[in-house]
Amino acid sequence: MFAAAVADYPGEVNDLTYTTSDAKVFASVMQQRYGVTADRVRLSLDADATQSGIEAGLDWLAQNAGANDRVYIFYSGHGNTGPDDNGDEDDGIDE
Repeated sequence: MFAAAVADYPGEVNDLTYTTSDAKVFASVMQQRYGVTADRVRLSLDADATQSGIEAGLDWLAQNAGANDRVYIFYSGHGNTGPDDNGDEDDGIDE
């Protein structure tokens, strides 16, 4: 299970309140209710939840998941937009 969250954005205008606690609660619920062991949980929060940090977490998940395992990915934070790169968006923007 991999969870990433960003609450602390550059400046103060875009900061969020509950994202990192949401990720921690999700990880806790997965452990307590669904039996996911601590060694199968990875969190990437705030300054660690950069593009490279999230890629590293996904790589860790791929390396540690077995063929018949179920994986969970959780993200909490602002999204992003950019130009539609394959023509599948009516508004011309990928979110």
